[in-house]
Parts: sequence; C-alpha cells; structure tokens
Amino acid sequence: MSNIVSFENLEGFSQDFNSDRANLIAANAVHKNGILETATDYRGVRSLPNSFSVDLKTGKITDQKASGRCWIF
Repeated sequence: MSNIVSFENLEGFSQDFNSDRANLIAANAVHKNGILETATDYRGVRSLPNSFSVDLKTGKITDQKASGRCWIF
C-alpha cells in the first residue's frame, strides 16, 4: 500500500462522497450555515437547565438625571 494520495485516489474519494445523498445534504448545510452551526446538537442544548440557583444582590436603581451615563450601566 502506497502512502501517496494520487489524483486517481482523489477522483475515487470524490465519486464515493458524491454518490451518497446524505453527504450532499451535509455539505450543503455546512456551506449555507457554517460548520459550527451545522454541527451543534440542539438536543443537548435543550437538555441544559434554564434556571440557576445563584441569586445576586442588586442595588437600588439610581437616577443619573440627564448626565447621559445610563448607557454605561
């Protein structure tokens, strides 16, 4: 067995890939949405808890009057 990938090998790989409809669907999904979005398993995302048990103390709301600083907070 040779360790060199020839043009004939590449042609065979391409034909094998293109002969499977699932590969073409996956390739189109990656092309349209990107690899990270396509590879995300949303079943796992939905299984994560949406509630947290840590409560933070919050201060009182302050009036910045017309200082324009409200966007900082």
